[in-house]
Amino acid sequence: EFSFESSKLRDIATHNVQASNDVINSLATSITANKSFDDQIFQSLANALLDQQQFIEGIIYTQFQKTEDNVTSAADLKIENSRLRNTQTAKDLNDIIKDENFENILKFIFLDGSSEPVVTVVTLESSKYYILLKPVLNNGYSVVDDGDSTSSIQGIVCLLINPDQLIEYSNVSNTLMV
Repeated sequence: EFSFESSKLRDIATHNVQASNDVINSLATSITANKSFDDQIFQSLANALLDQQQFIEGIIYTQFQKTEDNVTSAADLKIENSRLRNTQTAKDLNDIIKDENFENILKFIFLDGSSEPVVTVVTLESSKYYILLKPVLNNGYSVVDDGDSTSSIQGIVCLLINPDQLIEYSNVSNTLMV
């Protein structure tokens, strides 16, 4: 029974990690491709995604405010759109943005110029979050043509993921719970 249940947990975790990746890639593509992307479109998409994926606590889209040295920090972010599952997540958002791990991953994303999602962990007194971030590239940007990665990113999509909800414990036999 243990082998079966552990296999089931692995499958659930794998599915939810892949679902997170699909969600963030779809959102970034929607933002880049839709010239009239606004808060109404964002809220509609975010509400549907939060309804479908219970482990996602919030979805945020931030735009970069370019600084003189072209290295970004949390202070350079302007939250354009956000949808958070509950008031605790809303309270945590400011602490998340000020967290050193979040700050370091922003710098990495900005300097790297890649469009691949990256993850960081932020632990607060109230909760722990896995944060999946994906750069949203400027429409028409090409590494070959433009080269300069600092001008490639228009913003970042962030998913706030609750690790406790990532695996649905309700599907695990009571005999396997600790």
